[in-house]
Amino acid sequence: MNTENNPNPMNLDELFASPATTVPEPSPAVEPQFSTVSEPAAPKPDNIVDLFGAVVEQSEEDTLTELMAKSAQSRPVFDYASIQDEIKDAGMTFEQLRVKMSADCPELEARAHVSWSLSYAGFSERITDVNSTIYDAKSKMEQSKKFRDALKKRKPADKLPVCSVKPTVTAQKKGILPFPAYKAVCESVDAAEKANAPICYIPSQNGQIYEMRRNEIGTFIAPSSKIVELDMVRAGFQMNLPRLPAAKLAEIISFFRRVCIAHDRCMEALVNVYWDRVEQEYILHVPTQQATAVSVETDLSDRPDESRYYLVMEVHSHNMMAAQFSRTDDADEQATRLYMVIGRLDRFYPEIRCRFACGGQHIEIPAEQVCERTDVPFSTAWLTAVHAHRREAA
Repeated sequence: MNTENNPNPMNLDELFASPATTVPEPSPAVEPQFSTVSEPAAPKPDNIVDLFGAVVEQSEEDTLTELMAKSAQSRPVFDYASIQDEIKDAGMTFEQLRVKMSADCPELEARAHVSWSLSYAGFSERITDVNSTIYDAKSKMEQSKKFRDALKKRKPADKLPVCSVKPTVTAQKKGILPFPAYKAVCESVDAAEKANAPICYIPSQNGQIYEMRRNEIGTFIAPSSKIVELDMVRAGFQMNLPRLPAAKLAEIISFFRRVCIAHDRCMEALVNVYWDRVEQEYILHVPTQQATAVSVETDLSDRPDESRYYLVMEVHSHNMMAAQFSRTDDADEQATRLYMVIGRLDRFYPEIRCRFACGGQHIEIPAEQVCERTDVPFSTAWLTAVHAHRREAA
């Protein structure tokens, strides 16, 4: 090493003793960043038309118009108590419909207790004017926005909506309603003439109730067809005593058949059925009688003690003739009790008819209402042998 020209020469020991110079590590390379410049979107022309949407919208409008037309042509339906009946008269009012249907639905007879509504396409409208026509009310619903919106929601598989005309009984009449001030019940025509009421009801000797009305023209009297303030009464019978046992009825039939056979199948007979108040059971009594092929006349002088035995039913036979009450029977059977006639005794099962008398009127009733059926016990195991067979539709 040349040291002549170096004022501070360094030997080898000093050189190696010097601290090592630190070389910095290279830093990771930084990737270049590029900014994306978005180009402005091309403006859409204003004259583009959504042809597909317009076609769909027009198709939906055509479908709605078609449904509206079909709905307008459909008939409203009376819907009450499992009765559904199309209303064909376009001029019928709600009040006229109530009068018409009250024959089958007696609870609709009281006009003040019946309200109406229309149920159509999922919504209902209450009727405020019962004298308006049903078809007009239906047409008003069809023209409403609710109805159009309901049809728009209708699916293709859905049935055409039905306009249901529904009555609602808003109150039930119990007992007798008070007569209004303009009506009166009078015991005679004279009393009605003295009354100030414009409408008077007068019971008559023939059992009919007559209605008197007066105005400037004069006084009018006619049979009354309906008094809405009174309860509806129907003829009927309710048995307070037990029904006649089947064995007693079979005993009567056997006796009639024997009499019929013994007299060449042309003889009537009679049996009286009494209720024993002490033993609480029925007894059969055959009074002394004069019988022919078409009549029977009895002697009741030997009848049981009336204080203990109560005559419940008179039963007579019609031998081989039909079990029909004759005019002679009508004239004779006037007391308030039960009456039975048994005919066709030549058959395995004879004919039986039953009725009761009340105030001179005769009302027929089913025989099983007063007599037990002739059913006898049988093995319940027999029922397991019977299987219902349903034929498959061809």
